[in-house]
Amino acid sequence: RARCERLAVVLLCGRPQVITEQVDDMDALLVGFLPGSEGAGVADVLTGHAPASGRLSFDWPLTQGDLNRAEAQGWLYRIGDGLSYPQQGRP
Repeated sequence: RARCERLAVVLLCGRPQVITEQVDDMDALLVGFLPGSEGAGVADVLTGHAPASGRLSFDWPLTQGDLNRAEAQGWLYRIGDGLSYPQQGRP
């Protein structure tokens, strides 16, 4: 973090990762779940060629122990969390 003024993190994964200790250091977080051959869509969002959009379809765990829903103590992000923004100058 000492080397940059702003930090945007791109997390490509297949399941939620425990990022509680790191998230406060991030200015932006973009998560792509199993993007496969559609990984170019992540680049389109980062370069402004496509708008960011999306909502979580699950609760994001706060701790490793929260991966077991029955024992969850809390959540870093809840179902439905997410941000989107309109693309400037495009319909």
